[in-house]
Amino acid sequence: MRGRERGMAMLWAMLLLVAFSAFTVSVLQRGQRIDREAMLDLERKTAFHAAQGGLAWARIEISRNLSCREKNTKEIGSCRVEVTVEATVGGWQVHSRAMPGNVVVSALLRHRSGSALPEMTDWQRIR
Repeated sequence: MRGRERGMAMLWAMLLLVAFSAFTVSVLQRGQRIDREAMLDLERKTAFHAAQGGLAWARIEISRNLSCREKNTKEIGSCRVEVTVEATVGGWQVHSRAMPGNVVVSALLRHRSGSALPEMTDWQRIR
C-alpha cells in the first residue's frame, strides 16, 4: 500500500508543477505584452513631440525667409522628422511627420504684422 501512496503523491506533485509552470508562463507573457505596449506608447509620444518640434522649426525658417518653400528632414531627439512647407494664399501650409511612431501634424501659418514669427492656425494631428 505504501508504494501506491508514494506514486499518487508523485503524480499530484507533477500535476501541481505543470499547473504552476503554466501559470508562470501566462504571467510572463502578459508582462511582456504590457512592456511592448508601454514602449509603443512612449514611441508615439516621443514622435508627437518631435513632430511639434518640426512645426516650430518651420515657423523659425519662415520668419527668416518669407518665401520659404521646402521639404527638409531633421533629427529631433530619437526621431527623424520630415517637414514640408508649401506657400498658400496668405500663409504657409506645414506638414511635419516623425518616425518612428508615424505621427503627422499639420498647421496653417499666417504672417502677423508686428511679430517676427508667423501665427499658427488650423493645427491638426493627422495621424
